[in-house]
Formats: sequence, structure tokens, C-alpha cells
Amino acid sequence: MLDDGPIMIVAPHPDDAEIAAGGLYTAHDSQTRIVTLSAGELLRKLDRQYIAALDNDLTTARRRKGEVRSWNSAVTPLLSGVAVEHCSMLGVPDGHGWEIMHDDAVVDPVLPVTRARRFNVLSLPGDSVETLRRDDIIEDVKHLIEYWQPATILVTDPEYDPHADHRAAALALARALEQCRYRPARILLYANHYRDAHPPGPAFQPAWTPSPALRKPCFQRPAPYLFPLDEKMQRHKALLLDAMSDLSRRDRPRQIKKKHRKEGFIPLFAPDRDRYFQWAVRSSEYFQMVEVEDFIEGAKKLLPG
Repeated sequence: MLDDGPIMIVAPHPDDAEIAAGGLYTAHDSQTRIVTLSAGELLRKLDRQYIAALDNDLTTARRRKGEVRSWNSAVTPLLSGVAVEHCSMLGVPDGHGWEIMHDDAVVDPVLPVTRARRFNVLSLPGDSVETLRRDDIIEDVKHLIEYWQPATILVTDPEYDPHADHRAAALALARALEQCRYRPARILLYANHYRDAHPPGPAFQPAWTPSPALRKPCFQRPAPYLFPLDEKMQRHKALLLDAMSDLSRRDRPRQIKKKHRKEGFIPLFAPDRDRYFQWAVRSSEYFQMVEVEDFIEGAKKLLPG
């Protein structure tokens, strides 16, 4: 079904495409196109830097983190054969996507737009702006849809996924599609976070299917779609996740063992990683498929006015 044209993945942050669809995009490497909205520069404390004491102030540390993660988003897909020119970064300020897309807020970026986009091969309409506004983001996403003309678009599911930046990604796509003449054949929705529930269980197990009780009444006819991953593909997906700086962090053995005991969780794979990393490596990737017009109309329920 997914062989009828390009596949465009809309990712709120670096690593969201890999968590949700690392297996799918590896299997369709030549067809895959990835647009990442934010460089993921948010850093709340200096002690969360990738290298301890590398920077002495938060602003510099956040910029460095954004530069590293924007690089991650450009080069990690190369491990699966996805070309750099098929990956684009927008540079939406991390943690402010909902304010910008929903409320039309103006947020000055910690990481300059030009720095966030320095690995982009394709030129985008918003390349020259200093501060991304809602209309700039919509125009950039619209430009990529019309340029790539994807048959399938993957985006975060605003019914299941409560993360504000993730819901903002769905809004950005819906508003861009409203203005596009081109229409994809289908939308596949994914959730990397769930309201009031965390997908349980060890790695290499079947996909965790969320309860319908977690859904919000946005879409009329969502249909589940599973993309199977054999063991070889699951192990490759683990490599993709490890290549992403935010997911390659390792806690000290005593810390991680304490955390596992508290959760009642005995890992059989990657015991030095947290449960979230292990959950992402599954024998299938789970999506909700909706029709394009249903997606656009459903997303409007999240829009102001």
C-alpha cells in the first residue's frame, strides 16, 4: 500500500521519526522524506548536558544541544539510506510549538533559524526570517508537500499524543494541507507519548495498542495500521535510536537498576537504557490511518475559533 509514492514524515523533534517509524522508513528508504519542526534544543538544567560541564551557561548549552540534534536529524537517516537532501529542519523553538501554531505567539529562538537549518539542502520560504511565525511554518510545510508530493504523510496523533509540540505538528500539517492544491492518498498518525499511560513491556514485543478510551473525538474513521518489523529490522531500529543524542544517554548502572526495580521491570535488552528506549524497539510499528479530509476537519477541533 505504501509503494504508490513518496512518504513524508512530519517529526516534531529529532528522533520522533525514528521512534515512530524507523523500521517503516528503512524499508522505504528511497521514498522517504522527513521534515523535522524543532531542533530539540530545550535544556532545563546544565547538569543535563551531553558532556558534563562543557558549557557554563544555559543559553550556550541550549544552542549547542540544538546544533547537535539538528545534525542528528540530517545524518541519522543515512544509516537507512535516506538521503540528506530528503531531510529538512525548520527550527521551531523547542517547547513553544503549541504557542506558535495555536496562539500565533512570537517566540525568539535560542538557536537561530539559519543555524538550525544549516544542514538543509533544499531552500525553504522561511530561510531568511529571524523569528518563525505561524504563517512561516505553514508556508514551509506547504512548500515541502508540493515539492515532494507524498502519497503518504505520517504525523503525530493529536488524539493520543498529549505533548504540546507533537500536537502542534498536527496543526501545522492540517493548516498546510488546507492551503495545498496537492492531496496525499492517506495520513498515518503515530503517538510517541500517551495520555495517562506509558506503553509497557520489554523490547522486541508486538506494538502496544492504545485503548480507545484515550482518544479524543477528532477523527471520524481512524483505522489501525501495523507495519511489521522482523528481528533484523528491530535491531537496526535500535541502532537508529542510539544514533540520536537524546536517546543514547546512559544512566549510571546503580541509577538505572534502581529505576528498573521501582518500575518492576527486568530488561532483557539494552539494560543500560531507560524503559522508553526499550519500548520503541517493537516487532511492529503502530499507526492510525485516516483520510486526508477527515484529518484536516478533525484537526480543526484543536484550532482557535
